[in-house]
Order: sequence, then structure tokens, then C-alpha cells
Amino acid sequence: MKIISLFFQRKFKSVLVVGASGTFVFGGMGIWTGNEKFYEQFVSPFLNHMDPEVSHRAAIYVTKLHLLRSSQLKEPLNLVILKIINTGKFSSDSAMQAMLLILIINYFNYSRI
Repeated sequence: MKIISLFFQRKFKSVLVVGASGTFVFGGMGIWTGNEKFYEQFVSPFLNHMDPEVSHRAAIYVTKLHLLRSSQLKEPLNLVILKIINTGKFSSDSAMQAMLLILIINYFNYSRI
């Protein structure tokens, strides 16, 4: 009887190690690639249930060690032009020309789909 329980203990330990390793790899890949769906479904709810102070310390630790890379997403051209317009670096005529250019570019990009 003792041999059977040792066998099941080893199997149970193996299952826990494999499960924890798979979870760690899945989470690491989801965070490293910057998957938005992963953040919405797993990271954000996890951080919302944590104590705010612990969550803040974890964020500082992760940032200090450069464990997350910066976002690879680029701002859309529309947003870039709007930022330039709002800062006042363009005259209103050139801003309108830029907006017209954006509309034309978007029209041709979406009309080919």
C-alpha cells in the first residue's frame, strides 16, 4: 500500500511541476508579445484583485529590471496629425490639407479590402 501512495505522490508532483511550468511559459509569452487579449483576460483581473501597494511595488520591480519591452504598436497617422494640430505647429490651412490627405489615404487603404 505504501508503494502505491509513493507512486501517486510522484505522479502528483510531476503533474504540478508540468502544470506550473506551462502556466509560467504561457503567461510569459502572453506578456512578452504584448497580447491585448491576454492582458484583458488574465493580467488586468489579476492585478485588480491584488493589494494596490503590492501591485505598485511589482510594477516598479518589473520596470527596474526591464522585464517588459516597450510597446511595438505605432500610433495611427490620424492621431499623429491631430497631435500636431493641437500643438499649433501648423497653420490652419496646412492642417486642413493634412486632414484631407489622411482621408484620401484611408479611403484607398480601406477600399482595397
